[in-house]
Amino acid sequence: MVASGVLLNTVGMSLLAGAVLGARHAVEADHIAAVSTMIRPDTSASVLGLWWAIGHMVPIAVGGLLAVSVGLIMPPWVAATAESVVGLMLIGLGLISILPWVGVPRRGRSRALTHRDSFAVGIIHGLAGSGAMIVILTASVRELPMAAVFLGGVGIGSVTTMILLAGAWGRLRRRMAAVQSVVALVSVALGVGIVLRLV
Repeated sequence: MVASGVLLNTVGMSLLAGAVLGARHAVEADHIAAVSTMIRPDTSASVLGLWWAIGHMVPIAVGGLLAVSVGLIMPPWVAATAESVVGLMLIGLGLISILPWVGVPRRGRSRALTHRDSFAVGIIHGLAGSGAMIVILTASVRELPMAAVFLGGVGIGSVTTMILLAGAWGRLRRRMAAVQSVVALVSVALGVGIVLRLV
């Protein structure tokens, strides 16, 4: 009875720790900038955030479970390459969002507005920087079931947080369209900063 209580307590703590880390991870500036720049009045902001968060968790979950089960750690060059792509992606998303504000019409429907692309952007973010750090942190758990619980908590925290943030931004975007140009400029600035840091 005591052993089962200790196990439940350990599982609960791992889940909670993962959820807190996931929520904290979701609110990083480059994550918010990427999702915010993809939101348009004709898109479902919360669903866009959901797909970003799911994509973001895929490499983290796979990498974390592989690290614990077979000791396979993502090579540093993978995270560095993904970080460079994130920087360029933020610049691109920001510019796409800025163009209408400077009088350049978008031709057709931007692919950056689709849920599929939000998923892809999330995957790239999951491979980069702090996503790779979560994988390394997961590897320290050593026991596969507990690592899975921890990663489940990370997923719950990051997915829930990004859905809420994206939904809130979508509502603000509909009420104050001009804020989109601000976040677009921030996205470009963050992207340039990332690229310059890696050069």
